[in-house]
Amino acid sequence: MQYIEARQSWQNMIETHFNIQRKMTDHKFESLTSEAQLQAEHTAFLDLYNGMGHAAHQKRRDGKRTPHDVLSWVRGQPLSKRQLEAALRETLWLRTTDRAGYVLVQNYFLYAERAANRQRVCLWLWDDTLHIDCQDEVLASYACNYDATTHQIKKLGEPTLYENRFSRQQPQLLQIGPEQWQRITRRNKARRHRVTVDPTQRRLPGIAVQK
Repeated sequence: MQYIEARQSWQNMIETHFNIQRKMTDHKFESLTSEAQLQAEHTAFLDLYNGMGHAAHQKRRDGKRTPHDVLSWVRGQPLSKRQLEAALRETLWLRTTDRAGYVLVQNYFLYAERAANRQRVCLWLWDDTLHIDCQDEVLASYACNYDATTHQIKKLGEPTLYENRFSRQQPQLLQIGPEQWQRITRRNKARRHRVTVDPTQRRLPGIAVQK
């Protein structure tokens, strides 16, 4: 980590990039009216920025003058839309499915996948949808009303169930229609009564007490 001196923002290279963007495109961004237009304008700026000759590269012996020429060999790992959503998820729970393929989160038993019983799964919330994911594969998703202030699930809708490798490897012998079984159930909030244990050892029948 390198220290950047006060009032010397040029020492931060990304700050320089942002200033170039501000000078070249901010006036165009102000006139845009939709996110799609903003994304298109930003893409055009990146193409222009990477294709223009840069003063820092003018003395290179290999003749490479633009950021694209100099850094074209750098390749990042592309991420799918679902991977990006998972990386930016708002809330995450880790659970293990029971023998019937359900998981318990807060006061709800949610169906994940019968064939994925006793499996470690993660539940993550994104854009009002609760996803159940096992080994990087989505099993089910539920429309979810989540209160970020109290960190409580307020309401869940009927799930969307996805075909997955667990169900393909272990097909069900008996096919049950969606109307014949519950995908969401509430946990009984009845109080658990504590069992008081007598600290004294009771005498077994037929055994005399030694005096």
